[in-house]
Amino acid sequence: MARVSWRRGYLSSQNGAFVRMISVLSPLDIILVRNGGSLSSNNIPGLFSHAVVYLGPDRGLQRLGVWRDEAANVHRVAIRGGKTMIEADARGVHLSTPASIMNTDRLLVLRPEFAGRQCRLRTTLALLEHLGTPFDFSFNSSENTRLFCTELIDHVAPELGLPSRTFYGRPTIFPDHLAEAATRPGSRLQAVLYLKGDSSGWRAADSRELRADVARAWSR
Repeated sequence: MARVSWRRGYLSSQNGAFVRMISVLSPLDIILVRNGGSLSSNNIPGLFSHAVVYLGPDRGLQRLGVWRDEAANVHRVAIRGGKTMIEADARGVHLSTPASIMNTDRLLVLRPEFAGRQCRLRTTLALLEHLGTPFDFSFNSSENTRLFCTELIDHVAPELGLPSRTFYGRPTIFPDHLAEAATRPGSRLQAVLYLKGDSSGWRAADSRELRADVARAWSR
């Protein structure tokens, strides 16, 4: 299913949208995406279908102290070469480039609130530690030997309190529920950029439009 696609995402050819995303990204930001032209996206309920985490550039990870960890340091060459994103998809948990996630129609950058530098370091190391973990095709967030995209985030940063819902008899975490949480007061997630693309181009939208789009997607 992940390999079936009938068009590229509308934002994939929009360099201005890519530059806008890069300009706002901060380490450990969560990026939600959806490509309406892929079969897998159309089989996941809601507006967004996937979540990716931005690790940050090599120099930022060095300042944080990540490369002092021997196990993490083996990934430095890949990250220095531009693979500054981490995600869990059909290939398992792996590194990817910022450009690779632009194959999408919608893109939402969420900024999580962490309790200081040590918490950010611990979360980053935990993300890198899970590289190579198989994908959880059952989307069951109650066990972590296999991980899907939002489950990876919840597993390494439980303090964010990501909302879990029971769906088809198992607990799971939908990307849309992260988007909804970011629009509510008191959330540890903040929506910092929402981009919408279509056949005519792209534009940035506000939180009010984000709430409406998510609600519309679940009313179908």
